[in-house]
Amino acid sequence: MQNPCPACKDNGWFDLANPETADRIRTWEQEKRQQIPNWIKIALAGSLACLSVLAFWIAAGSALVLGLGLLISLVLYFVLQRPASMLLLRLQKAFPVRWKLPVPLPDTKKSKPQEVTGYVEGKGPLLTAPFSGAPCLAWQVCVRFDVAGDARPPEWVLQEIESMDILINDIEIPNHRVLLETPLAPLSAKMCEEKGIDWRGFLKKRGLHSDEGTYELFESLIDPGSEVTVKCHRSPETYIVELPTRNPALRV
Repeated sequence: MQNPCPACKDNGWFDLANPETADRIRTWEQEKRQQIPNWIKIALAGSLACLSVLAFWIAAGSALVLGLGLLISLVLYFVLQRPASMLLLRLQKAFPVRWKLPVPLPDTKKSKPQEVTGYVEGKGPLLTAPFSGAPCLAWQVCVRFDVAGDARPPEWVLQEIESMDILINDIEIPNHRVLLETPLAPLSAKMCEEKGIDWRGFLKKRGLHSDEGTYELFESLIDPGSEVTVKCHRSPETYIVELPTRNPALRV
């Protein structure tokens, strides 16, 4: 495959429809969440070592100060690993490992798309959003996962987009070529269950098990007849759908 995965940059992609593959990814994620990345350990050790040397220099070369500095640095190295990991990984933008998007993604910095604003209509039966159960022309779901006490902050583990053939100002947009830049709304598991939505089954089919941690569910929709702005990229053919009010989307 020529196009690398947006998440891990690897050319060897995995099909999450294969239960064995999904479980392998699940096991890898469980192990990863218990480990602090080596680059954080190295950065922390280097920073503390520099502070010890600085203290030694300020104290005019006192061996006692150097010894105390190294001892304190050693203690801080083990104490600060988890807080440093939580902070730095929270600041780091990461692409979800599980995704379904119209790849290859357009280079929005280089591509100059045609921009159209109008009212959208569908061609055929409407889709059903997986968490809200609402009829729609297109939907996007994102899922954030966390386990209390592990070495990582909450992480995005799924981004999935589904669309049907739609029309806007006589422009026909084929299904599966739509990227949604519309705001994501949080949905509680209780709300899904009250509507009879099997959100656990939806996640399980993607290798996510509801009993292994805390899941936050997010969803955005394009309703029939709604006004949107579409940025039409031609190479590769991709249609980025936004709200004309320019409300910023919650990005993963």
